[in-house]
Amino acid sequence: MKKLDLLGSGWTLAAATASVLIVVPSVIGGCGSSGGPTEVVIAGGSGGAAGGDGGKLDGGGTAGVSGKGGTGGAAGKEAGADVGGDAPTEADAKSGCSKDADCSSTTDTPWCQIATGKCVPCEENNTQHACLNGKSCCAGLCFDTATDPAHCGGCNKPCALANADSSCSAGSCVITGCKAGFDDCDLKAGNGCETPQVDGGAGCACQPGASEACYTGAPGTENVGPCKGGTRTCNADGTTWGPCVGEVIPQPDTCLDDVDNDCSGVVNDGVASGAPGCVCLPNSSAPCYEGPPGTDGVGVCHGGTQTCVASGLGYDLCQGQVLPGFEICANSTDDNCNGTTDENPDQDGDGWGVCDGDCCDVAGPICASPTLVNPGAFEVGGNSVDDDCDGTIDNVLLPCDTGLASNSANGLDYAKAIDLCQTTTETPPLAQKKWGVISAAFSRADGTGAPNALSRSIRSGFGNAIIPKAGARLAVLSTGRAADTNDTNPAFAAFQGGQDMATSSGVPADWLASNGGVIPNAPGCPAPQGGNVAHDPIMLRIRIRVPTNAKSFSVMPYFFSSEYPEWVCSPYNDFFVALLTSNFNGSPPNPADKNLAFYDPPPAGPPYYPVGVNLAFGNTGLFRQCLNGATGCGSGSVAGTCNTCQGITDLMGTGFETLNPPPQFGGDPGYCGTSNRLGGGTGWLTTNGNVTPGETIEIRFATWDTGDQWYDSLVLLDNWLWSLNASQPGTGG
Repeated sequence: MKKLDLLGSGWTLAAATASVLIVVPSVIGGCGSSGGPTEVVIAGGSGGAAGGDGGKLDGGGTAGVSGKGGTGGAAGKEAGADVGGDAPTEADAKSGCSKDADCSSTTDTPWCQIATGKCVPCEENNTQHACLNGKSCCAGLCFDTATDPAHCGGCNKPCALANADSSCSAGSCVITGCKAGFDDCDLKAGNGCETPQVDGGAGCACQPGASEACYTGAPGTENVGPCKGGTRTCNADGTTWGPCVGEVIPQPDTCLDDVDNDCSGVVNDGVASGAPGCVCLPNSSAPCYEGPPGTDGVGVCHGGTQTCVASGLGYDLCQGQVLPGFEICANSTDDNCNGTTDENPDQDGDGWGVCDGDCCDVAGPICASPTLVNPGAFEVGGNSVDDDCDGTIDNVLLPCDTGLASNSANGLDYAKAIDLCQTTTETPPLAQKKWGVISAAFSRADGTGAPNALSRSIRSGFGNAIIPKAGARLAVLSTGRAADTNDTNPAFAAFQGGQDMATSSGVPADWLASNGGVIPNAPGCPAPQGGNVAHDPIMLRIRIRVPTNAKSFSVMPYFFSSEYPEWVCSPYNDFFVALLTSNFNGSPPNPADKNLAFYDPPPAGPPYYPVGVNLAFGNTGLFRQCLNGATGCGSGSVAGTCNTCQGITDLMGTGFETLNPPPQFGGDPGYCGTSNRLGGGTGWLTTNGNVTPGETIEIRFATWDTGDQWYDSLVLLDNWLWSLNASQPGTGG
């Protein structure tokens, strides 16, 4: 073959393609010297495996590098263009191949394209004529799609990124730089440099997915109290940070918890802002005074200091203050801070001045009701008040009946046995004018003469089951012997048939007069036989100064009678009365006849039942220790039936429990049918009466037999109590 230098031959280029070997006839219009084809090398075009020189139509082309076409010279720019593919070199552009072996000597064009008879780098859609070295066949040329910006990741996929300089790396277009005025914030090559810069500054806020510490609370509050920082993450576009996750920022304060909600460094300091529950600034101090208005700075009184508690919910105790106290007599000091020294005020009008020992003359921390507190009052247990002003709170009187002789003749011992444990005198000085028993004595029913000594006793119990309701002793009064079957001093004597105590008297005159001169009996029962004579009577009269805070009292009687069941509702019934003399005129009123020992069944009002064996007539429910059955089977009695008995446990050992007692005289059946015990009883009852605070009262407990001196009865008395409130006078279960 011959190389034809076109620059000097006068030939015309049929075609000029960079790095392409074109074979033309050796003689256009004639024959060449050798008669064969002449190679025409377009200067500055090809680059072989080692790279060829750029052809020079006008000189100046660069050499191709590693199979790339060189750059064309000034006059041969078109012919020397770098198309980036593996173009065949002059040696490669053989013609007349008929099989691949014909192209084996040209490594850049190793395949024979049968259709053209040319050696080519590759053939598309022909896997046996693929590009060597892993390149891709694009329009018959081999390109490295991993790095070629015109064929990045595949044929004809140029890297043309918006607002960006780019290159191809690993088959993907990458941004190598942004055009002026743009930033690549999202780091995604596909959309180029997508973010315009604002006013010449950076357009990106952050790197997508990046995280950093954050805190949006007020400066100085982070890591104070519960406040703490969090973490924020850049969004996918790199244009902004996300929320600060996990942070705790200051909140409005509240004193309803123990948290420094506003992160100020002080827990519960929100009083200035009106935070819920906040009363004061924790640990702050403030002046205080809890006395009555107008007393601060008067006499000994002055204010103190209080400190706000840690929660801010309020102040602790007022420390150091001095409040009005009791006026101490003759100490030249205004103790009650009223501006006057050493007076003896009685501001509550209870009759006791401060200098008389009244420890609560005005309402205050030590008592709420001054009129109920003075040396004349009784001590109320459990109210945290020194009611009787003896210097000790809630020190109620201790029992005073231990060791009393059973056969004592001293009426004061019987007052003690029913738990009246304080004594006084009739007209003591005011400082000594306390409540208490003034006197106590025995008499017969009309207040004259002495009863039989065997009709009274003090016992530690009665029978096998009955024990005192309070203290260690109870008082016993009887129309026979005041003893059970095991007692001595006095000793027992049978109740059925009874004992003639050889005493008698009239009945209480004032009581009889109030009843129109007729001894009252239960509704439907006959008038007592024998007129108004009391047989075998005994009366305990007790004179008492009432506590200044008492409005009523109660005492507990227990009545027994051998007249049950056969002499119920008869003319021979024994009586028991509790006559109260008082100037009380309030409501509810005491009975006009003074007798509190009566039962008023509902509805309120007459008729009334005197306390006695006839409570069993009409089934009042107050005669309970007995056997149910027929009553009034004795001669002259009104027959009836009692069905409210609850048993006879309390009768055991009393002398009233004898089984099948024999008749004592003609017309005496001894008992009635199946109700075959000697007697019965009421059980413990409660008698109430109203009084005027501070007055002197008299209470008379009396029992006697009417009509005759047989078939005896007995009453127990115990558990005297004072009350701050008025009661419903009378007796109930």
